[in-house]
Amino acid sequence: MTVVVGRAVRLGLDNRWIYLEAEAWEALDAIARREGRTVDDLCAAIERTRPRSVALGGSIRLFLSAYHAADARSMSDGAPTAPRWLH
Repeated sequence: MTVVVGRAVRLGLDNRWIYLEAEAWEALDAIARREGRTVDDLCAAIERTRPRSVALGGSIRLFLSAYHAADARSMSDGAPTAPRWLH
């Protein structure tokens, strides 16, 4: 059974509650550590670049998928790359 967890994330001057699966939060925490950023920073970057037709939670899930796909490509290419939203 999937557990959905709500967390308050700071986006600029606002706090917003985001609800994601526990595994998604774990993945986001790991990416933030790896990139030397905070989860709030990552979520703010995703918020700034997401299409307005896609909810923030959905955009975070898409980011996680894109990040891991880029990581897999970099492992096969030998050159580390992060998704463009992190730059």
